[in-house]
Amino acid sequence: MLPAELKKQYAGRAHQAIFLLISATVLSLSMPLRVARADVGPKPSMDLEFVLETEEPLSIVDGKQMQCEEPDCADAEPLEEVGPNRFWCTGDHCSSSSYGYTTYNQLVVQFSDGVTRTSGVFSGGTMKNEYRVTVREEDLEVERVKARVGLPGVWLWVGRMVGLAFAIPLGFLILMGGRLHLLDAWGRE
Repeated sequence: MLPAELKKQYAGRAHQAIFLLISATVLSLSMPLRVARADVGPKPSMDLEFVLETEEPLSIVDGKQMQCEEPDCADAEPLEEVGPNRFWCTGDHCSSSSYGYTTYNQLVVQFSDGVTRTSGVFSGGTMKNEYRVTVREEDLEVERVKARVGLPGVWLWVGRMVGLAFAIPLGFLILMGGRLHLLDAWGRE
């Protein structure tokens, strides 16, 4: 090949590489930031399903999950929203996640009728907990529906081992393939 043709060929490849780099950058910047979490290990969580026993239909306006060590929640403080610790609600559902819950919890939820209802004290969760919250005219009643203690760490470990079982041979094939092409190129000179 002539030097001019080689120069043209490499210039075309450089333009393709720059286009791909810019496209990848734009795509990565357009993804929502809430998806990315640095701390992705399993955390204790609570899912609270609200069942209405009120005369009029209601929706949740705001809510707090109070954390307590005393059985009567005299020392109640809202779940601190730091890192993965948070409590959030939609119109008919609330959830929380935390590095760990205190021994006792209590809900304080404001509804669309302007009334702020408080639950009785209920025990904190283990790993994955589901609760049914009955909304009555004056208060909330919390009942644990499901507590999943499970072994999420084991499933995480199994997933990593399966991924490794595929990654090592694939990496070996890629490296050997590149090496074989390199050896072929040396043999041609």
